[in-house]
Amino acid sequence: MLFFCRFEQLGVLLNHAKELKKEANLNTKLFTSSALFVCNMWDKIPSNDVEDVKKTQVEKLTKKLKGLDEQSQIIYLSCKNAQLGQTYGVITEDFDQLLSGISNLVVSSMQNSLESYSR
Repeated sequence: MLFFCRFEQLGVLLNHAKELKKEANLNTKLFTSSALFVCNMWDKIPSNDVEDVKKTQVEKLTKKLKGLDEQSQIIYLSCKNAQLGQTYGVITEDFDQLLSGISNLVVSSMQNSLESYSR
């Protein structure tokens, strides 16, 4: 799963996903390891508030999804800066992290599916 949403909508989205998970009787570990959260518009956050905002987001996400790896499953980027870099033929560090995260998500999803079917 790849989530693009406003931070305010995140709680609603996670609650809905939790209900779906209960109904489908899914393994929480498989569900959590197959999620990638993309936090956009980091160019809009004042530099002195970035760490506090990240900390708050990580706390809320890990409260809802136990076992979430904040280093690989939460991506912070500015699409505006990434797009500007693309016009100059440059891949920004945060956009590169997004591409790596998507790649890891695909691999993780395939491994989880294989693990489910092998049981």
